[in-house]
Amino acid sequence: MKKLSRIYKYRPEKAGIILFLKAQVAALAGGLSDYAIMILLVDYARIHLSLAIFLSGTVGALINFYINRRWVFLSANAAAPQLTRFIAMILGSITLKASATWLLTNFLKVDYKFIRIGVDLLVSYSFNYPLIRFWVFSAKSA
Repeated sequence: MKKLSRIYKYRPEKAGIILFLKAQVAALAGGLSDYAIMILLVDYARIHLSLAIFLSGTVGALINFYINRRWVFLSANAAAPQLTRFIAMILGSITLKASATWLLTNFLKVDYKFIRIGVDLLVSYSFNYPLIRFWVFSAKSA
């Protein structure tokens, strides 16, 4: 956050907005790959939805971590502790996404592809972003 504030030293109040928007780009990159892989695994490889979400979510998470570390938070801190916190956060995120998608798909009888988009948005904004910003890449957690 310090580096980002220096970049926006003439308008530091904009740094938080820019950080949020950049994090959303990282989430979108990870999310699109996650979503595409999930569809391939479920519809073509005939893997169970929950397992497909776990596998595709792992790939999407790695993409998200790399972009967040290098571009969003400009982190120079040790990667191992950040990755450990990120893995803990992602395990919670994938569990929430897989459980909610399975439950809502089975009870609402709506195509999993539509349910997954809504679940992803809810989990990303309410769970992932706050933890990524204030725990995984926090200067205090370094």
